Amino acid sequence: MFDSDRRIYIFFFMKVLDSIKRISLLSIAMSYPKPRMKRMLRQHAERPIDDSAVDLIYLDYCLFLQSLLKEANIEAERTGEKKVQPVHIQNVKRKILARYRG
Repeated sequence: MFDSDRRIYIFFFMKVLDSIKRISLLSIAMSYPKPRMKRMLRQHAERPIDDSAVDLIYLDYCLFLQSLLKEANIEAERTGEKKVQPVHIQNVKRKILARYRG
């Protein structure tokens, strides 16, 4: 993987983390539908991106969100909360990002 590709991954995941307002997989997935993500990736890439690569990046994105919400849910249960709060996401953010940075 090229450094520019890695920067695109990190940029996209950090943008997603910054945009989280409601903790619901559906609302997060709807905030970045596949065509919008494809457009963003092509704008920030220094070279053309194949459609299959975009599909893999989108799959990584969905898996990242799923694991982030799962860990945040575990963190909320551990602290005794009934709802996942932004604090819980902030607490597990580094662990999940480290897992996905490669």
